[in-house]
Amino acid sequence: MTEETNLNIAAGPEIFVNPFTVNFSKVWNFFRTNYKSDLDMDKDTYYRFGNTLGVVSFDKVYSIDNLLLYKTLLKDDTDAIETFDTYLKLRESPLWYQDSINQNSYGFVRAVDNTTGEIYDNDRYLIDNLMPIFLLIENIGDQINSINIDSIYPKDSIDEIFNLINSSQFWDDVNEGFYNTNSTTDKYAESNLYAVLALLEIHRIYEQLGLNIDIKNRVYELANITMNKLLDKLWDNADGGFEFYGKDDWTSETGSTYKYLQTNALGIITLLEYWKESGMQDESTYFKNATILFNIMDALWDSGFNAYEQYREASWIGIPIINATFVELEANSIMMSACLKLFEYTGNLTYYDRAWQLYNTFESSFYDTSVNSYKNSIDPVDNDKNFHANLKLCEAYLNAFAIYNNTQLTSEYNVTSEIPDFLFNQDVLNITSIYSYRKTDQFYNITTTRYESFTIESQIDNASINYIFKNPENEILVTLSQQVTNTSTTFLYNITDAFEIGQGYFLQIFVNSSNFGTSHVLKQFNVISGLVDSPILGLPSVLYQGPIINITVPINNTRSQSVNLTVSMEGIDIINEVQNITFNTLVLTNVTFNLTATLGATIGPHTINFIFKEGNITYLEISKIINIGHSFDYTNFIYQSTIVNGVSAFPSLTLINFLPNSTQKLNVSFYEDGNLILREETHLIEDEIKTVYYELDYPDTETHLLNVTMKISKGVTDFYSKQFNVEIIPKFEIVSASFPETILQGSAAQFILIIQNNLDVSEPFIFYVNGVQVDTNLNGLGPGINRLVVEVIPSINPYDFGKKSYTFEIKDSSNEPIVKYYFEVQMELSSFNLVLFYILPVLIPIGIILIYKNKEIKNKMLRR
Repeated sequence: MTEETNLNIAAGPEIFVNPFTVNFSKVWNFFRTNYKSDLDMDKDTYYRFGNTLGVVSFDKVYSIDNLLLYKTLLKDDTDAIETFDTYLKLRESPLWYQDSINQNSYGFVRAVDNTTGEIYDNDRYLIDNLMPIFLLIENIGDQINSINIDSIYPKDSIDEIFNLINSSQFWDDVNEGFYNTNSTTDKYAESNLYAVLALLEIHRIYEQLGLNIDIKNRVYELANITMNKLLDKLWDNADGGFEFYGKDDWTSETGSTYKYLQTNALGIITLLEYWKESGMQDESTYFKNATILFNIMDALWDSGFNAYEQYREASWIGIPIINATFVELEANSIMMSACLKLFEYTGNLTYYDRAWQLYNTFESSFYDTSVNSYKNSIDPVDNDKNFHANLKLCEAYLNAFAIYNNTQLTSEYNVTSEIPDFLFNQDVLNITSIYSYRKTDQFYNITTTRYESFTIESQIDNASINYIFKNPENEILVTLSQQVTNTSTTFLYNITDAFEIGQGYFLQIFVNSSNFGTSHVLKQFNVISGLVDSPILGLPSVLYQGPIINITVPINNTRSQSVNLTVSMEGIDIINEVQNITFNTLVLTNVTFNLTATLGATIGPHTINFIFKEGNITYLEISKIINIGHSFDYTNFIYQSTIVNGVSAFPSLTLINFLPNSTQKLNVSFYEDGNLILREETHLIEDEIKTVYYELDYPDTETHLLNVTMKISKGVTDFYSKQFNVEIIPKFEIVSASFPETILQGSAAQFILIIQNNLDVSEPFIFYVNGVQVDTNLNGLGPGINRLVVEVIPSINPYDFGKKSYTFEIKDSSNEPIVKYYFEVQMELSSFNLVLFYILPVLIPIGIILIYKNKEIKNKMLRR
């Protein structure tokens, strides 16, 4: 392990630059500048062939190149809608053929002549017409049925291309296989392998998005038929590998059984993809053939150039012509993709290492730094620049970049806490890291007919790992590096007193390999001393000047050894204190201090620090904020919130002198809205606590509410101020008064007065009725509610029906009126008086008359 003084490569930005796409902009600039055609189209198109300096040597524009461009070199700069727009514009260009009579005869032609603008090669190749499927699905993904241009969806274009290759123009329904072009019947392994890949991509995306089930089932059927036909007809069971092509019925002829690098590299890719799409069975022939094929292809490996040669005879041994040993860019680019695919699905670094060998060859031998593009061949040397071959290399580099970035770093402490605490000068930071390639993908489960996830992980045991310690302020403290030589790497570091006590230290871990992308994690930890404090006992919220307060700081030493520390209590305007204390291990120690504020201390919040140190090493620092108060205080302020008008109030408070050796003179003042009511001076001797009382005569106001301020001052300085409200209330308050409006003749009428006496004592009173003093049911008005009743008889005259008026008045003992009421009462005839004075006087004479009249009648009857 080495210690660095700076971040070096471990944290510099260069470690995040991937090696694969770094030259893309330069390559694109070369071809954009030199290979742009003159075709009058809505989209720029580009030639394929040029010489070493980029001078175009063959002015033909190839369909597949101008589709592949947006799938590779410009992929990261082209979003979904731009991709589809580009495709539609190329489809509307001369590169697209549409028969004027047969609407089912269409597709991309091989090439167009730049000079004439006419079709140069009017054959429609299968590979050229498979490219739209790869472009639209890989660039647009799950948006193929959601975005549209003029109501045309990418899915519509995929359906259109599928219907073309599924037609008799390309599919041989008799011999079961795809024609290489629409005008031949030969069946090339390469074009059929590309067809399988395209069909599998359609099946995957249509299954995921729930699209056209007929097409989904048909593409899977065609993929199965084609893959098995390739293995049956063009796979060499004796020597291994795919033969170049077969005739109409898949039979061979001279030269058709050669084993080409490009064909078999694509064979590896297709076998692996088909293995994934057919259930990923452990003993699958597809997977087995892919790995066998990689090993067999060592026959093409040229160790001098660290690249593959073009082809061999059927046995992989013979060299039919000198061209077979050529080391060319395009075929090796596809082989690099094959090596990457093997690593992607196996995690076996052997395949990845071979891909890197090819990468190094491309950069050291193929790359022309003078013009920033890649040459055709290095054996024999061909410095011409082929646009298509450069795009195939970009495709391989994008595949490599995806793997390069699929790395992860997991780092775990050897303790359970996610953010551990480390004791300085005792604990060792112990963290184990695993650097690995990890890819999660989906395979097609043929039993459930659903896509399910799988993960490939390969631990990387050759890398450089770098550790960067930062303090909580994000400042770099130290950087260290270590070589990764095993699948896991353990890092040990002593936490010394160079790490100050604090929360939130950072440990940034970067790991990078020459062949894999940088991964990093950010871990946190805390540095502690092992001294654990508990709440301070006896610490007041306000520290007044003068008193000595005894406080206790409980400290538990959790370290493995005892420590001798200098403990201090420090702060502004307090008396500092220092003591030496031994803190025994795993023992609670109570540290006591005498806390005193200095005389004349600034009033307000102060910070008190309790510092535990060993020399210059701080073990613990406790900061508390405490308010320093005056040298005196007051408590128990009592006042009356309501007071009877004209009655004195008697507020009181307790004054405290904290000074043990000095007397103090204090002024207590009361103000009503700024107007002084009372000021009195009080003398306090040393350490005196005195309760004082004051007599206040409050003035009444219109609102009967007073805003009173009590102030305590020394000299001309006010130290305390207390505001309170007082309500002035009258001596007596009338709750209710009642007297009847009508009364029967001879009946008594009651005057009832409910009155509240707000005084604390009983108050004598005199009651007057029409100016005449009368007795009532009460002798005096007691404190609180009183019910006073007076009875009067307005009239006993049975013939009196008039109104009677009464004045009721109550006066206090000073003959001052309290309240006065005036009432009128209407006299009404009672039933008794009605009978006695009105009915009987009439009935009695009538009765007497009737009696005498009756006697007279009887006498007359007797005479007869």
